[in-house]
Amino acid sequence: LAGLGVARVAADPAVAPAAGVPGGWGGLVYRRLHSSPAIYRSPYPPDTLAALAAAVAGEAERAPVWCCFDNTAEGAPPRDALALLALLGQP
Repeated sequence: LAGLGVARVAADPAVAPAAGVPGGWGGLVYRRLHSSPAIYRSPYPPDTLAALAAAVAGEAERAPVWCCFDNTAEGAPPRDALALLALLGQP
């Protein structure tokens, strides 16, 4: 993937430990977050969002970061995304 310029998604929940870590091409970090314990339903708790913010802040120092919240069944993505942006000090 790296040689082809393709970023590999870091998924949550990850089906294997390595699937939770971004990989492939280093020019982009891509995260797709489905949540748990109820995939597509659960909002992310504050401590998980804080850990995610720390990871994203570090990753953003080396590449653009795309983060997609896909826990859509009960409307959590806007709240989770806004909370993440606030933790990152973004408007």
